[in-house]
Amino acid sequence: MFIHWPEIEGFHQVRKSLELYPELARGRSKVTYRGKVKLHGTNAAIGFGHTGHVWAQSRERVITPGDDNMGFAAWAEKAVEVAKTDDLLRDVVIYGEWCGPGVMRGTAINQAPKRIFAVFAASAIANGEPTDTLVVEPDALNMLAAALPDTYVLPWDGDPFEMDVLAPAEELAVSLDAVNARVLEVEQEDPWVKKMFGASGIGEGVVYYPLHHHVGRENFKNLAFKAKGEAHKNVARAKPAQVDPAVAAGASDFAGMVLTPARLEQGARAAAGGDFRCEMRLIGPYLAWVLKDVQKECETELEASKLTWKQVQKAVSDRARDWYIEQAKRL
Repeated sequence: MFIHWPEIEGFHQVRKSLELYPELARGRSKVTYRGKVKLHGTNAAIGFGHTGHVWAQSRERVITPGDDNMGFAAWAEKAVEVAKTDDLLRDVVIYGEWCGPGVMRGTAINQAPKRIFAVFAASAIANGEPTDTLVVEPDALNMLAAALPDTYVLPWDGDPFEMDVLAPAEELAVSLDAVNARVLEVEQEDPWVKKMFGASGIGEGVVYYPLHHHVGRENFKNLAFKAKGEAHKNVARAKPAQVDPAVAAGASDFAGMVLTPARLEQGARAAAGGDFRCEMRLIGPYLAWVLKDVQKECETELEASKLTWKQVQKAVSDRARDWYIEQAKRL
């Protein structure tokens, strides 16, 4: 069984979707948001079936100790005995970041004393499919995850705030300026890691969750947005959260704009099964991942730049290939 975690986009992509399909907000474009710090790890989940069956998954697939992702499936084996005695762990998937030493690099969470599972949500399932029930409140998540080893629940970061996603840009400025200021603070010092482990260092960003009238898995998928700091953003020249997408002058400029170090490293890790390795035998899977990721995530930037995927594909591929070959020589 595999219950995927919804893709989270940037604010301008959420706004664009609602402009085209306002029904996604179910008649309420005024959304109450609240943030959680985004840790720099690998997306992971542990699922508990109705009969006590336990499985582990990465963002893209079910994993096992023999076909693992950074050791998460091996950790999940410890939860099998817990599931036998905890009645709450039935028909639910618990999502989080598997993070800590060796999982990623360059952020405060890498200084934690051990690898941890940092929980941010849980989804109810029925007949092998996710329901619309998505649990995001930390108190409720603490109850679900209390018995799991090496597990922490991410708290809310800051107070709730309301904004009309479809309001004119000038009306959104105050809210988005506050979001961007908070992301920069988190990038300078990850507050959660500092509090929990006493480790000082950079954070990745903040994810903003829709609340109140917009609870549930479907609303989360349509309305949640992520805001990353400078070191981890996937589009250069973009603020963490902004009304309009960044614009490129041409194909080469577009490739330079969307192929940030964060995206390129993510592609290298995806091709190597989670580790940061650049080997020429993996360049094919790496390029396939990067091209697919750019085409999927940068549609609004492409449209705003008045370019087509056919016009930019070669420039993106060439630039990504050159970066990978250079990394392969160094590593």
